[in-house]
Amino acid sequence: SLIPVGFAYDQEKDDELIVAKAYKKLPVSWPLKAGDRIISLSSKPEEKFKNQAELVHALRGMSGEVKIIVQRDNKKITVPVMIQPRKNLIKRVGLHFSGVVISYDTFKDDEEMNPQGFPLIEDVARASIASSAGMGVEKVIVSVDGKPTPPLQELCSYLKDAEKQKRKVQFLAKEFDWSYLSRTEFTAHKMRIKDVRRVGPQVKKGC
Repeated sequence: SLIPVGFAYDQEKDDELIVAKAYKKLPVSWPLKAGDRIISLSSKPEEKFKNQAELVHALRGMSGEVKIIVQRDNKKITVPVMIQPRKNLIKRVGLHFSGVVISYDTFKDDEEMNPQGFPLIEDVARASIASSAGMGVEKVIVSVDGKPTPPLQELCSYLKDAEKQKRKVQFLAKEFDWSYLSRTEFTAHKMRIKDVRRVGPQVKKGC
């Protein structure tokens, strides 16, 4: 399930589930605020949550409106929240080229870390063209040949043309790592394009 909340962790007191941030730009949002403590499901008040894993387990298989008990300003209140399952992995579509696979995924902090919704590098094959060009997993592709990364279908056609023309393509990737006065780092990767195809359990050949 999508849980549109970031939690605060306290090593000295690790038996409470305290809200640090409620994200608003996901398919669902919860009416919570920083400092709220999620105690339990309203239907099972005796089963108090100690961590996020217990919350995830309790919500598994649920959808629609669910009521949770929250402690706010030293008062216990019942808050209705919407539960939405994550996208079915069988329906995911990715794009393969030169030994790299990119696709879209949803993370609850995307509004801060990837607000434009750029595709994520999911896999890089060993000894591949992409690997030799320095591409690595968990980076996002922010531009292609100097322009913002287009939707995968458009990118597939663009890379197909580059493959036919035997033309190298310049990718700019962003990773979430410390750099000078920054929490992100950008890397450039210029490489020839080979074996462009969409990938996924239910995709057809071509773009």
